[in-house]
Amino acid sequence: MEPKRVEITTLAKLKLEAEASRDNPNLGWLEFVLTDNKPNDNKQGIPTEAFASLVESGLYMPLRMAEGRISDDHEGIKPIGSIAALTASEEQVTGTAAIWSVYKQIEYDMLKKMHTDGTPINISWEISYSESAEDENGVEWIQDPALIGAAIVGHPAYAGRTQVTTVASTEEDSQDEDSSETEGDETELAAKIVNLEASISELKTQVEELSNYKKERELEDAQATLLEGRLATLAEAGFEYSEEEIEKNKALWLEVSDETFATMISLMKNVKLTEASTSVPDLTGGDRGSVIDLIRQGFKAMKEGN
Repeated sequence: MEPKRVEITTLAKLKLEAEASRDNPNLGWLEFVLTDNKPNDNKQGIPTEAFASLVESGLYMPLRMAEGRISDDHEGIKPIGSIAALTASEEQVTGTAAIWSVYKQIEYDMLKKMHTDGTPINISWEISYSESAEDENGVEWIQDPALIGAAIVGHPAYAGRTQVTTVASTEEDSQDEDSSETEGDETELAAKIVNLEASISELKTQVEELSNYKKERELEDAQATLLEGRLATLAEAGFEYSEEEIEKNKALWLEVSDETFATMISLMKNVKLTEASTSVPDLTGGDRGSVIDLIRQGFKAMKEGN
């Protein structure tokens, strides 16, 4: 059975594969993705188990392109180089091609400019095969592909799968580009670290402010509870205070110990009995007489000594 010939396209991922043995100034280097293991827009595909056939048959086959332009399809394309290496993984086949830049300088310069401008460079593979199988989705899976060549075209069936990464002529060019990418990554990382440190500092400040606020609220709540309890104790002893009097006396009530506060209430009861009065003694001063002044001075001394 005579092998069928089919032309199917895929988007290339091109970059220099520069090694010590590849410093020939008359060559340019492209690294590309030849195919993956998913169906293309033509409802054809190459399964992973057939990748070995492509790799074994593809070495030294031509890389083709139209003269001075990128053609939409395979019409008018001519060899501009050859495939120097192919590698298969679980999901795709990648390759390295040498461009004869000494003879194809116009095409090579065009590819370099496309790469610099960020314009995708697309690869279309050309294969022959004799066996294929169609699945339930109508996709034809090629079982025994033999590579005829790879072509640079404008509208590949695998469009969007891969993109250009590097186009260069020497190892030094490749290292310079890698170095620039590394420096860019380091600059971006340094900026992220600075932003992260600033965020951490801001978070520490917020945590400290929240901690202080919590302490202040806890102190206020504790004082409110203590004042409420001591007002209740005073009420049980028969002493009632207006809001103005509470505000006037609460600092003393809050600062003395429980023992001192109990002694204060006991003395207040004695004064009340001695004066045979239902009025509430004012312990903050005034003209209640020497007895009240004596109690106030005594509590002041007890407060200071606690």
